[in-house]
Amino acid sequence: MNHCAFRHNRAFCILLLASCSSPAARDEASFWYSYGGRNREVLEDLVGRFNRVQAREGRPGRIRGTFQGDYFDALAKLRAAMLARRAPAVTHVIAEALPRLAESGVLEDLGPWARGPEPLDTGDIVPALSLSGTFDLPGDVPLVAIPFNRSTPILYYDREALQRAGIEPPRTWDDLRQAAHALTVRRGGHTERWGLTCPLSWWFWYAALAQANGTLLTPDGRAAFGRGPGVEALELYLGMVRAGTMRLPPGHDYAAWEKAHADFIARRAAMVITSTAFLAYITDNARFAVGAAPLPGHRRRAVPTGGTFFVLLADAPARAKRTAWSFVRWMSEPSRTAEWARRTGYLPVRRSAVDSEAMQRLYRERPAFRVALDQLDERAPFPWTSALLAIEREAVQPALERAAAGEVSAAEAMAEAARVADQRILELR
Repeated sequence: MNHCAFRHNRAFCILLLASCSSPAARDEASFWYSYGGRNREVLEDLVGRFNRVQAREGRPGRIRGTFQGDYFDALAKLRAAMLARRAPAVTHVIAEALPRLAESGVLEDLGPWARGPEPLDTGDIVPALSLSGTFDLPGDVPLVAIPFNRSTPILYYDREALQRAGIEPPRTWDDLRQAAHALTVRRGGHTERWGLTCPLSWWFWYAALAQANGTLLTPDGRAAFGRGPGVEALELYLGMVRAGTMRLPPGHDYAAWEKAHADFIARRAAMVITSTAFLAYITDNARFAVGAAPLPGHRRRAVPTGGTFFVLLADAPARAKRTAWSFVRWMSEPSRTAEWARRTGYLPVRRSAVDSEAMQRLYRERPAFRVALDQLDERAPFPWTSALLAIEREAVQPALERAAAGEVSAAEAMAEAARVADQRILELR
């Protein structure tokens, strides 16, 4: 190597080093991931364990994990990397991004991999958490994604606060409003404790839309939420904010979620609506008994699923894709998905994991972990449209924030959101 370094030009050395690289290096697969805090630590631990298993069993290939920020930061980086043909072999993306990515042809069809030398029993995936359970899926969509960290929104509550107020966990919107009022504590002009805190997020609005018997799109693919249930869903939250019984946490996207969690853990709010992804974090850090309940219903009970799916990029080198698939399969093993669920609060994505003694024991000892699973019978799937992420990020979310800031009414916000959504739908057809 010294002979190369000192007697030949730099370009020749680089080529020589590449040609002499080890099989393990050539089989390395880049994995981009999101989250922070505890869930990130758990994931990084699992990535390290996978690499150690590969080395111990003499298998070629390892995973090189890289943190890419929150879900939306990671998506923006993924788009840029695909344009530059420098995308990772494997990543995980939120469900709403899947239709556009799939229809762009950038995702690997995982069906042949699942039936190949390293098989994955897709029939063992919890149906509601699968690709076909998350979406109203057309019949011609290939298996482009395997569920990873899946969740639902749920209601967490301070058991002692509800007991002192003599109220049960709310089951309906009216119950929720009344509980938020009863649990709010004021001293003079200062609110010491809000009844409820919740980020004004697309996900929670979509849940309320479904609970009001609304739909996102009409049968012919146009926005269906500009009036009626769409407005009603937004007013559920804005009405409690105006009444002073719900706190909108400051910040944008996940910064607002973190503030809501902090308010609940510090007992500045008696209830919080957030994701099951934070079950372990909230229950382990709260110095009081935390209860969990399904989201309150209205005309019906309904809840969307959330979180991400593993995807492989079609243009990745063949060896990297083989390592990437080995990783996805290893992470999807029943024991692994059960461990992931126990350590985080995300749902186990394999039916055999749900039925395992380890998960059944957890459900007996910590029944809050069972709530999200039981809610899956009332799931509200997303429509499969390439405009779905644009509807979320460019139409609905900005409208929610403008209404929360008092710039427009709920009716005006939803009418504008529907107009923007229809524009994006037409552009992406």
